[in-house]
Amino acid sequence: MAGDTVNLALNGAWLLNEGQRSALIKWIKQGFAPIVTKAGKTLSITMPGKLKRPAAAPRSLTLKLNFEKDEKVPARRCGFVLGTCGTGNIYITAHQYMGVCGDKPKIRNTRVLTTDEVLGHALANTGIHELGHYVGGFDDNRISGNFMSTLGPPRSSRTVQSMRAYFAGTMSWTPDQEKELVARIKSGNMAFDEEFTVKSVPAGSR
Repeated sequence: MAGDTVNLALNGAWLLNEGQRSALIKWIKQGFAPIVTKAGKTLSITMPGKLKRPAAAPRSLTLKLNFEKDEKVPARRCGFVLGTCGTGNIYITAHQYMGVCGDKPKIRNTRVLTTDEVLGHALANTGIHELGHYVGGFDDNRISGNFMSTLGPPRSSRTVQSMRAYFAGTMSWTPDQEKELVARIKSGNMAFDEEFTVKSVPAGSR
């Protein structure tokens, strides 16, 4: 049986500025801490420095999310992934420069996540989505407003506002998803057995 604490290490979060980190932590807590609490445990979030490893709490279950920042700004605003499913890798630059990517030429390349708050919220949503893969073994779905959803706005009606609502909106779990997550966190048995740090090259969309 796992210990009393779930330690979530946000590797690479030091790449974000203070406002972005604050929003990231706030929204991760809102989306994931209630699950941990229902499992009878406490969520502890750590942000290891560039060369440091997280110090896990005694009797803890440790999970990791890996935030990475590309050295080059992408030439395109569309057609790359925000996170790699099941690995815990989340791409900061892809979030920062993501465009509307709809059918309207005038706003197609307009950036969507342009404030610290919305960027941090979107990064948190992507991180929780990846935890859903790893902890619960959930597939992507088409349930609007769900953490595992890939049902974005239709290309014909995409605007900055609709894309922000999709990527940086308040999400939730279904009752069945919540039940599965709570059970797995209680037992300490994650759905994925492989190491949760596998690299992957961005090539599509979340």
